[in-house]
Amino acid sequence: MLEKFIARQPIFDDKLKVFAYELLFRASSKNVFHPYKDASDRLVVDSSMLFGLQSLIGHTKAFVNLDLRALQRGTARLLPPDQVVIEILESIPPSQEVVQLCAALCREGYTLALDDYVGHPKWEPLLPLVKFLKVDFRACDPPSRAAIANRHRNKLGPAASNSNGMRLLAEKIETNDDLLEARSLGYTFFQGYFFCKPTTLSAREIPSNKLNCLRLLRLVASPDFSYDAVEQLLKGDPALVYKLLRYLNSWLVAVRGEIHSIR
Repeated sequence: MLEKFIARQPIFDDKLKVFAYELLFRASSKNVFHPYKDASDRLVVDSSMLFGLQSLIGHTKAFVNLDLRALQRGTARLLPPDQVVIEILESIPPSQEVVQLCAALCREGYTLALDDYVGHPKWEPLLPLVKFLKVDFRACDPPSRAAIANRHRNKLGPAASNSNGMRLLAEKIETNDDLLEARSLGYTFFQGYFFCKPTTLSAREIPSNKLNCLRLLRLVASPDFSYDAVEQLLKGDPALVYKLLRYLNSWLVAVRGEIHSIR
């Protein structure tokens, strides 16, 4: 069996109750992020198909980072829009293509956040599409934190009650002074080591038999397609059946009633 890992860190609201969890890719049990090819894709697929999003976040929301490749591939659409906030990483250039991709996600009901925001003007094209500004308290000096709050508080109306406005999230809060400052400036969501470090969770994935996958492709492509033959092949590969049923019973397929039978 292959062991996989995901870390999560809580995000608190203005009453210091858990509002959401940010889900973080981990390549091993070490609770640190190492650059990894297609980390965003791996995080999304594992959180939905292996761990189960509900078991990771309960009745809260999931903040999930997307890199440029994942944004271009439409990876976010593997997640239910009412349960997630898609974080646009600071490493993504806010090009016209990126703005169009983000606008398409918004039209489909997804909520967007800008990660590690420091007030740089290059992000202006994306600001009308974003519901959460995650302001990096370590990278911003106090005047910058205040300037960002003063500018965007004006778009909020009553700060936390305007569900259509932009929300200010102070991230990398490491001390009680940071928290007091953020609250005094009008930030209404908080995240950081002051509350807790990310917690690593693990799950075991049963690898599928690659030969069975090739056999399955051959059966499906055969002009003499047989449900019996496909069913018998799947019965011999529990891992493939598990993944298939998880997919078919996910929000992506939205079948009426839960599917239990292989046939």
